[in-house]
Amino acid sequence: MLTVAKNYIKLLYKYKVLNISAAMEYRVSFVLQIVLMIISNASFLIIWGVLFTVNKDIGGYGFKDVMLLWAISSSSFGFCYVLFGNGRKLMTLIVNGELDVYLLQPKNLLFNVLISGTSVSAIGDFLYGFIILILLGADIKLWAIFSLFVVIAGVIMATFGIIIHSLAFYLNNIKEFVSNMETFMISFTIYPEGIFGDFIRIMLYTIVPAGFVSYIPVSVMKHFDIRLFLAVIAFAVFETIIAVIIFNKGLKRYGSGNMMNMRG
Repeated sequence: MLTVAKNYIKLLYKYKVLNISAAMEYRVSFVLQIVLMIISNASFLIIWGVLFTVNKDIGGYGFKDVMLLWAISSSSFGFCYVLFGNGRKLMTLIVNGELDVYLLQPKNLLFNVLISGTSVSAIGDFLYGFIILILLGADIKLWAIFSLFVVIAGVIMATFGIIIHSLAFYLNNIKEFVSNMETFMISFTIYPEGIFGDFIRIMLYTIVPAGFVSYIPVSVMKHFDIRLFLAVIAFAVFETIIAVIIFNKGLKRYGSGNMMNMRG
């Protein structure tokens, strides 16, 4: 078991080195993608800063709370798509019958597909959250809790993506649906929970689990609660299991080279 884990870690490392090395062949473009993403994220916080000069409280959140929302949302998104860069291409690979090359490799198919891609701009997202912690003057405890949540929330984002993209095994013409769901996930994680009504808030802990990505983590970072911390871990494990089941069952319907062969 340990040997298998080591082999997959080595595979992950090799993919990341290869992908980043390839991207760095165009160094100006590589650096610009990262820097521009950081600037883009920062511009939104400037807008929030202006809003908080008018209202000291928005949806029960202060400016520091919103900064933490952006920090955990950005870094977990970055973590997700630096490591699992092909997550946002999964539907396309399924629809176009492009999983064939992975089926021929003696590795776990889903893991291999996800890690074989790397989003360069996501590096900027990942770094941005830690830049915010520096600006906030975070102590060691906050750094530690934040770092753990970046990994856990990143896994939740990845598995949420697997679930919605895997619907391509079962349904036709879901490109717009997938795009909307990805947008909902990202958008909801960066707005104060209190501005939403009860129905939307229920949805944010079930259908689009933004609550487990940013709201609970921010609450725990402010006032540590082991029960909430474990709840986020439990949800990440649960969603991972569901994602793997949905993908593997869908894979049985897959037809090489052409989506037309997928359904009888």
